[in-house]
Amino acid sequence: MRVKITCPLRLPSSHEIHQIGFRGDSNIELKTPLRLEGFLGKVDTNLEVNKVEKGKYRIVIDSDSLLEEVEQIDFLKKVSEHLSFLINKKEDNPHYGTNFVELEWFEFKVTVDEESNETFRDTMHISSTLAISATRTIALDETEVLRSHYHEVLRFYYDGLRAEHAKSKYFHWFLILEYLENSEKYKALFNSDKLFDKNEKDMIKKVANKMSDGVKKGAILNLLSRTKEFRNYKLFNLIQGLGITEVTLAGKSTEISEGMVKTIVDGRNSLFHSGEAFPEAALWGSLFPLVTQVVDIVSSNSTCLDA
Repeated sequence: MRVKITCPLRLPSSHEIHQIGFRGDSNIELKTPLRLEGFLGKVDTNLEVNKVEKGKYRIVIDSDSLLEEVEQIDFLKKVSEHLSFLINKKEDNPHYGTNFVELEWFEFKVTVDEESNETFRDTMHISSTLAISATRTIALDETEVLRSHYHEVLRFYYDGLRAEHAKSKYFHWFLILEYLENSEKYKALFNSDKLFDKNEKDMIKKVANKMSDGVKKGAILNLLSRTKEFRNYKLFNLIQGLGITEVTLAGKSTEISEGMVKTIVDGRNSLFHSGEAFPEAALWGSLFPLVTQVVDIVSSNSTCLDA
């Protein structure tokens, strides 16, 4: 049995440059039709991209192996990521924005090849669709606006907001927590509780000085900054010290615990390790509401991270 998978796509740009008297952006058009057989190593799977209208294209995939919806979605995601790479492979001016493939999942469809006499699997069907659009009316509190000031953590927060992929958002927003770890308040709270005493430090320095390789020497000397408490414990206590005790998302409040902080830190460590599951639930349920509170506090009290 062969199936035909169709899904529209667009090629938006990640950003534009807006300055006084100048605006720069990046727009591209694909030369179509684009036909690829055995794309991404699947010998029984063919891909075609056609232009539907200005700025809009459609992917058509026919395959006799992508029979489950989860496989179809996974393959389409890989297609979009790989095509985005190919589009940008020779991009020499990303300053005005990088274009990427954006799939329009609302119009995703799967049908059986008309020449096939086999029946559709129960997991594969055409169903009715639902579109939800939420519009919020936000009134800015003048008092809050006046008490807030620009702080550099706002840049990390903003970069996370405009990032396209969940992992990129995680990376940018976690930088806010790393900023806390480099604050004077953090150093004052934990730097005095060093893991090694004076004699042990002298021994470590002697070993480091015997190293001719600067990288190895630096790695050994980094041990001198280690403290007795683990990272999760220290970060949790600093967050508590800022008065942040719970996170709220979609009306549900959850108490912040050392375990929650550990999950967030472990999520950051897994971003660039292949084979490790990405904790998207932690991104939206813990990290985002947590750093939102951190940004709110530091932007309204510029001395809160002082020693």
